[in-house]
Amino acid sequence: MRLPGTSTSEFRELNGFLLKMTDKVREDYQSLKEFTENASHELQTPTAIIRGKLDLLMESDIHDEQAVLIAEMQNALERLSRIHSSLTLLTKLENQEYEAKEPVNFSRLLREGLASFQELMQMKALRLVAEIEDKIYIPLHASLADLLLTNLISNAIRHNEGTGNIFVRLRREGLVIANSGREPLVPTEELFERFKKGTPAATLSVSGWQLFARSAI
Repeated sequence: MRLPGTSTSEFRELNGFLLKMTDKVREDYQSLKEFTENASHELQTPTAIIRGKLDLLMESDIHDEQAVLIAEMQNALERLSRIHSSLTLLTKLENQEYEAKEPVNFSRLLREGLASFQELMQMKALRLVAEIEDKIYIPLHASLADLLLTNLISNAIRHNEGTGNIFVRLRREGLVIANSGREPLVPTEELFERFKKGTPAATLSVSGWQLFARSAI
């Protein structure tokens, strides 16, 4: 940060304060970045060890009550693994490690994503209406594009009403994924913040990816 020189003592003092605060913000950001990277890395080994021990326990001679406890521990471990994956993803996004090397065929990816959820939508008696324009390409990393659509479609199913509807429209102007779920309990503009959720059952990734979808397209 470069500030113009001045002969006024008050301005020199203000410039010094601004430089000091800028350096402090930079140091805080670097510390947070390193903490996230370290936490994500350190979680890998104990998570793998716990998963291996639980698998060995399941193969041993156990009683029904013990099997239930082990299953609950495995579920908790899976939640921990998802948190770890989210931390890793956020770190890579902050470090801009996901560079879009070539445009992604979003039309094809969206159709494949809807097809993978078809049985689940049928089980929940949900009606799908899809309007997908052909050959829409977006400069987005393929893994992020797949994760984006998976999150949006799965949440449209999860937060739907019984025998509800899902509407999907992809055009060159943008992507719309809507459902017949309940209205959010918070102002809708707040849902585009990274960790904001509308209901206690909503996942943390919903709002961030919706914003990502809107801005990417």
